[in-house]
Amino acid sequence: MDTRLDRLNILRDILTKEAANSQHKILKKLEDKGIKVTQATLSRDLRKINAVRSFDPSHGYVYSLNTDSDQYAVSGQEDGNNLMNAFLGIEFSANLAVIRTLPAFAGSIALTIDKAHVYGVMGTVAGDDNILLVLREGVKHADVKTALGMKLPEIKDKL
Repeated sequence: MDTRLDRLNILRDILTKEAANSQHKILKKLEDKGIKVTQATLSRDLRKINAVRSFDPSHGYVYSLNTDSDQYAVSGQEDGNNLMNAFLGIEFSANLAVIRTLPAFAGSIALTIDKAHVYGVMGTVAGDDNILLVLREGVKHADVKTALGMKLPEIKDKL
């Protein structure tokens, strides 16, 4: 596992696709994916991704990603809880790029991009539903798209 961000993305994936009613079960699922962490690290990671225990009629209390409202879930997406479902698209102009997001998601996505240290991106500035990316001089737009897709695989089909 290369980075904490990779681990957090895998943890988000587990919580959105599988029912887990205990941290022990989540640790086991992470181990099955080749990730070994302590219970303390898992607790910090669960807080970081805003996971909560909520009631599921089929499985009892399970860990899931906390969303204040389902109003921002992208229709047609199987996983409405994934932050990157709010990523709508990207356009380039010289050494700038503008990412469109659902309202209220730009700050979280910009922070994710900053922490991922995406090749060619110097930094981000977020509004409510858009993000300005400042690209390094001479970086090709296609290379930035490739780097974004590698660091954030959930958005590959939107690049």
